[in-house]
Amino acid sequence: MEEIIVKRLLIGAIVLSLLGAIVTQNETVFRGTILLVVLLSPFGVAWYINHTAEIRRLREKIRDYRPGQWTAKDAGEGFQRPSKVRLGVFGVQDSGKSSFLNSLHFAFKGGWEQVYVEKGEASDGGETIFRDPARLTEYVTTFDTRGLVDLSMYRVPGVIAEITGKRGINTRSWTKGEKVDCPIFILRYSSATGTRHCTDFLGSLVPEVRKQLGGYPIMVVTFANGISNRDEILGDINRAGMEKRSVFFIENYTDVNHEMDSKTHIALLKILEACIKRADDNITFRWRTENETPLESICEIM
Repeated sequence: MEEIIVKRLLIGAIVLSLLGAIVTQNETVFRGTILLVVLLSPFGVAWYINHTAEIRRLREKIRDYRPGQWTAKDAGEGFQRPSKVRLGVFGVQDSGKSSFLNSLHFAFKGGWEQVYVEKGEASDGGETIFRDPARLTEYVTTFDTRGLVDLSMYRVPGVIAEITGKRGINTRSWTKGEKVDCPIFILRYSSATGTRHCTDFLGSLVPEVRKQLGGYPIMVVTFANGISNRDEILGDINRAGMEKRSVFFIENYTDVNHEMDSKTHIALLKILEACIKRADDNITFRWRTENETPLESICEIM
């Protein structure tokens, strides 16, 4: 937000100077305006280069990604790379799930669109209408899941069923669906409840996710601009079983507030980069787990 304020102040100063020069028809004022523009131009160019270079770098890296490219894990011989990786978002209603996914698409593609539309105003949250996977790149898809009633430990079996593909994203059916390669959990922090409402959930969830995928899930705390105690929240989440480097804080763009901010874009792209890297590690782990010959079978053959 500081970036937007600075840009508006600079533009406002130049506009006021130009208006003053025109109204007064004073040559000195006009020259002062030209001098102001000349003096500010290098700062504007430097700002543009520094901020857009990182955005371009991250976009190009994500655009060039192919499944199996980023993992540091050894899948062994015969590893069959999937055609794409799937990033699935979990969370309760009003947590900012759909806005987060729309923000990811905005940061990567550069143009705002409501890929995931909510009933009612975007800022008020609600039930997501569009749940089908949306293609981010040729090799990365995102989708919004069923939505959780709450973040209690009793929701964990259903979440694991979705992650493993035993249950699809159709809210009215138990039919099988596609596996989730990187589960992303959205938390809307409230000072009234703190993190108490989700610690048991995480304590039960994280070991199950690691058992299925080998790695930690990604957790995103939304509405970050209103949070002043990030270290405290991060400590609580860490003690509940999450590793710190898998937790991110973000202020989502919304349908009513999506003026491009380079810092927010970079933060979102770094989250996306981390999610794809985690998905890449997970598909490698999953393939090896599903295709390893059990030790008992080897003994029987020998």
